[in-house]
Amino acid sequence: MTIYVFYNNDPLASDQGGGAEHLRGIYRALNRTDKSFKLVSSKMQDKYDSKDVEYISNGANIMLFFMAMFVWFFKNKSSLTESDVFHFHRNYTVWPKFLVIGKRGKTIITYHNHTGKILEDWFGGWVASVVRNIMLRFERSAVSLVDRVIFVSDGVRQQLKREVIRSNYNKTVVIPAAFDSSAFEGCSTAEAELANRIVVIGRLASIKNFNLAIETLEFLCAEGHQYYLTIVGDGELRDELEKKVGASKFKENIIMYGLAEHSEIREIIAKHGIVMVSSKFEASPTIVKEGIASMRPIVTTDVGDVDLWIKEGVNGYICNHTAESLGSAIKQASNLILEGGYKQSVDLNEFSELTIMNKLIEQYTF
Repeated sequence: MTIYVFYNNDPLASDQGGGAEHLRGIYRALNRTDKSFKLVSSKMQDKYDSKDVEYISNGANIMLFFMAMFVWFFKNKSSLTESDVFHFHRNYTVWPKFLVIGKRGKTIITYHNHTGKILEDWFGGWVASVVRNIMLRFERSAVSLVDRVIFVSDGVRQQLKREVIRSNYNKTVVIPAAFDSSAFEGCSTAEAELANRIVVIGRLASIKNFNLAIETLEFLCAEGHQYYLTIVGDGELRDELEKKVGASKFKENIIMYGLAEHSEIREIIAKHGIVMVSSKFEASPTIVKEGIASMRPIVTTDVGDVDLWIKEGVNGYICNHTAESLGSAIKQASNLILEGGYKQSVDLNEFSELTIMNKLIEQYTF
């Protein structure tokens, strides 16, 4: 048996955010086993290679990766067996496998988010609705054909229960996205002087909605509060966000940090008191877990599985998607720091990479 994991990311890159950290977790977990495996991925760095990682495309373009998967299956179809396991991240990436080698082997797909939400972000309005209706037919077929469907958030599973999963609910399992909790051992609560320093971390893309993060900072400062915001990351909206910051009345309070290596995240968070998530939608945001592991209050929009991690008023706040809601929660988070009210309400051992990835590895042998 060989386990093949298909993921449009790079397990050897260290600066690609939560998706890459999830893939790195899978890579580390498989390396801890004696199982034969291959990660079929897209190259996003030039420093490293591995015998266990096969690159079939370059960069983050999902369509290039999708087409390269057809080539990969045609090239390898004679060597793929009934005992092999094929694990796909994104439901639509399963089709190269089914169209080339059919139902051979065990097939698993992982949902990281609701496909329709992403389409709304790409196309907006009625166009997204039309595309979504077309894709639904393929999505339902994919779910009916695979052996297991993994969701990183039960919220996404429940959203899709009637629309997509239907009679295939017994195939589903929820396994949150893992993070390397060992990298955050020994963290302590924020000092009082950090209570007005906010950090947001992620790809500079529409889904992360850093425009809202900037507007939240502006809302707080316009009220007369002295807050500072650091935006960590890079992406296609960098120029747009830099212009927005440059035009802001409070531009002196905003730092565009740029791209950070994953190994820098602990230190970056340690220099701030509050971790904010302004995303339009997420599944299981890694930065929430890293913020909690860093003993920092989290102020987040209501996305994905954040309610699994955050106890309101104890280690963070879940907000509406408005600057007013986030701003109000940030003031409360500052008080948590100043009054020593922050409490660690999550047993991180339950969500450690080792615990979660062991559950994932079990899916390969069910």
